[in-house]
Amino acid sequence: MGIPLLIASVLGAKFLPKAGDWMHQIKVIFAFLMLGLSLYFIRPLLPDWGMQALSCVLGLAFIIYALYQFFWKKGQLQWLYVLLLLLVTPFVVYNQYQHIQNRVFLPHHSPIYQKH
Repeated sequence: MGIPLLIASVLGAKFLPKAGDWMHQIKVIFAFLMLGLSLYFIRPLLPDWGMQALSCVLGLAFIIYALYQFFWKKGQLQWLYVLLLLLVTPFVVYNQYQHIQNRVFLPHHSPIYQKH
C-alpha cells in the first residue's frame, strides 16, 4: 500500500500533477457527492416531502453549477461537466418523478396503509 507514496517520493514532484483550477473543480464535484451521501444517510429521519425537497434543491444546484462551468467558464474539464450532466439530470428528474408518483398514487387512505 505504500508503494505509490514511495514512488512519488523517489521520482519527485515532476511526475505529479500541478495544483490549479482543475483541483478546485474536482473538490467542488466531490463536495456535491458528499452532500448527496449525507442526504442518503439522513433519509430515515426525514419525512418524504423533506427528502424530496432537499434532493431537488441539491440536484438543481449541481445542474446549475455544471451548466455554469460548461457555458461560462472555459477550462480543461468541460468534457467532465457534459458527462456529469448526462448522468445527473435524468437521475434528478426520475427521482422527483418517483416522489410525485408515491405522493399522488399512494394516498394514506389506500388499502396498503390500512392496518388489520
